[in-house]
Amino acid sequence: MEQKAISYALYPKVYEDYCDHFEMYNDVTRLESHVYFYGLRKGEETYLTLGEGKQVLIKYVEESDPDPNGVRILSFLVNGSVRTVRIQDKNLEVKSDNKLKADKSNPGHLGSSIPGTVGKILVKEGDTVTVNMPLMTVEAMKMETTVVSKVNGKVDKIYVSAGDSVNQDDLLISFVVDEEDTEDK
Repeated sequence: MEQKAISYALYPKVYEDYCDHFEMYNDVTRLESHVYFYGLRKGEETYLTLGEGKQVLIKYVEESDPDPNGVRILSFLVNGSVRTVRIQDKNLEVKSDNKLKADKSNPGHLGSSIPGTVGKILVKEGDTVTVNMPLMTVEAMKMETTVVSKVNGKVDKIYVSAGDSVNQDDLLISFVVDEEDTEDK
C-alpha cells in the first residue's frame, strides 16, 4: 500500500493511467514482451504462467473480415477451447456516413448539389421560404455556393449544422410545401 501511495504522490497521471490499464486488461506483466507489444501472429502460440504449476496455452487462430462498422472477430484457442473477441479495427476508415439522402421526386426535400462543407445557415426551422430564397452556403475548394429554395413553403427540418461535411445528394432541409405550389406542377 505504501508503494502505491508513493507512486501516486510522485507520478499521479502515470499511476492513474496504470490503474485504468490494469482495470481494463488485468495483470499483463506475465506476458512475453513481444506478445505484449506486437500481439500474436496467426498460428503463433504462447504460454502464460498464472502461478506455480499453472500455465495457459494461448494460440491465435484467425480474424474475420471487418463488418461495415470496422469490427473484427478474433479467434483464439485457450487450453484447447475456442474463445472469440470482438475488436474495433482502428486501422480502418469506416466509410458509411449514415446520412439521409434527398428524394429527388419529393419537392419537399432539398439535397446538396455538390460535396463540401456547410458554411452559413440563413434560415431556421419554421421559417417561411419562397422560390429562389437563399437558405445556406456550401463551400468546396475555396468556392462558396448559395443553396436556394426551389419551393414556396415552410422549413420543416434542417439536417445539417455549420461546419458539417456533406456529399452530393445529402439531405440538407425538408419543407412543408404550400398547397398551391404543388397543384401548379
